[in-house]
Amino acid sequence: MKWKKAVSGLLAGGLLSWCVFQGVRGLFQILEQGWIRNRRGPDIDVRENPLVFWALNGFFGLSILLAAGLAVICLYSVLQSLTRK
Repeated sequence: MKWKKAVSGLLAGGLLSWCVFQGVRGLFQILEQGWIRNRRGPDIDVRENPLVFWALNGFFGLSILLAAGLAVICLYSVLQSLTRK
């Protein structure tokens, strides 16, 4: 039973880590291009609307940091449960 929890924790931490990696890649692409592609409305360009652009980038960055923290907590929990006697 202990290994099932460890495997599920590793899978959850790995999935979150992969999502964080993809989010960071997307955030760097947005910062390189200088605009956020909006599928349902107008695109947000840094030159036209800098306040909204930087506010959304801050929100994206904060959510990525929170997801990374959750991934670290999951992986730490698995490591702790495996090393306990």
